[in-house]
Amino acid sequence: MGFVTESGVVYEEGLANSSGMRFVLLREASTTPEMLAQAVRQLRAERDVVGKILVAEILG
Repeated sequence: MGFVTESGVVYEEGLANSSGMRFVLLREASTTPEMLAQAVRQLRAERDVVGKILVAEILG
């Protein structure tokens, strides 16, 4: 499915360009705003993030 942050948020990643990676957080029904914020902080601190980190809501 994807990778998981320390806060339990599932995400997908892909190469954006030679400068780094793009990330999409997958928001499930149980994902809180605090979990998303922590996930963003973790990815920015630990990975070469290019641009905005996107959030996709999982329906159903």
